[in-house]
Amino acid sequence: MTSAPPKPLKPEDHGGGDVIAQYSALLDAAVDAVIVIDESGQIETFNRAAEEIFGYSADEATGRNVSMLMPEPHRGQHDQFIGNYKDTGVAKIIGIGREALGQRKNGEIFPIELAVGEAVAGDTRRFVGIIRDATLRKDTEERLRQMGERLAYLGRVNTLGEMSTGIAHEINQPLAAIGAYAQACRRFLAEVDEVPEDVDKALIRIDQEAQRAGGVIHRLRALASQAKVYRRPVDCNSVLADACELAELDARAHRLELQRDFAKTLPRVYADAIQIQQILLNLIRNAIDAMGVVEPAESRILVRTELVDAETVRVSVTDYGCGISPEAAARLFDPFFTTKPSGLGVGLSISKSIIEAHGGTLGFEANPAGGTVFQFTVPVAEKEK
Repeated sequence: MTSAPPKPLKPEDHGGGDVIAQYSALLDAAVDAVIVIDESGQIETFNRAAEEIFGYSADEATGRNVSMLMPEPHRGQHDQFIGNYKDTGVAKIIGIGREALGQRKNGEIFPIELAVGEAVAGDTRRFVGIIRDATLRKDTEERLRQMGERLAYLGRVNTLGEMSTGIAHEINQPLAAIGAYAQACRRFLAEVDEVPEDVDKALIRIDQEAQRAGGVIHRLRALASQAKVYRRPVDCNSVLADACELAELDARAHRLELQRDFAKTLPRVYADAIQIQQILLNLIRNAIDAMGVVEPAESRILVRTELVDAETVRVSVTDYGCGISPEAAARLFDPFFTTKPSGLGVGLSISKSIIEAHGGTLGFEANPAGGTVFQFTVPVAEKEK
């Protein structure tokens, strides 16, 4: 049960109405919350900033215990803290600024910076609390911390990108040698009678796989070394087929089949081939991750191209994985938002920006069979319209 609100101050109590007006104006001009309580914890003064921070009006707050502005367990302990100070005289927070938690009228708990002072006049003791909402500062600090971590990660990725060109060059040389040796062996065996057919087939396969691996390395170097944006009319199916060959290695490692359903007759699109490949690789990588979270209904990922109209080609990547929650869907394209434990949260955001710069769109929808369908559009080249 709370005590009755204090009686209104009278001009004679403070030397006149001007002093009261100045005192009220000073409190209302303060950017921080100023709350005055008596020694039993009842609120006597609640300035305008306190109203804005906590959501209570001064009339609602005055006369009530200040613990209503605190979450548990501090709310239940506050009167005991005041009693201990009155009995022992040992101050634990008075005169010392500290961080704490406040609770708004709507129940929201938020960080505050709190400083408490004591005012004694005769037998009357009051406590003055100055409170600053630290939500913005805390949020900024957290964003800066996350950004620092992500920038450090991007630095490592950039270093790996620079290294990959050199590594790809070194790997390409032994692959070329493997292909050359396989071809030489076939020439030697051509001069020998009754060579087992399986041997010749094995050598053909070695040569083909060496060339295929060399092609993968060539495309990897192109992805790593691309600097300028170079848009021109390109064969969409051919560009995406190269990216699919790179992605197939990753898909097979996860026991998934990467299927293609490319429209047979597509006009050329106006795009940067490398950027379109990067977007497709990112979407396929996300699909592989989604398929690994649950037991998928089907162990395949489908990449499809189709002509939407005379001016637009659509590319879609369908998975049968875990799908996207409504909470994640609302922020999926936000920079640095990720649902992966070790994800950076920039892939989809960058992909969306690239596609929009091309004059297309990037979006997603639920797969009726389970999972998600990501799709993006690119414009048809002018001469193809």
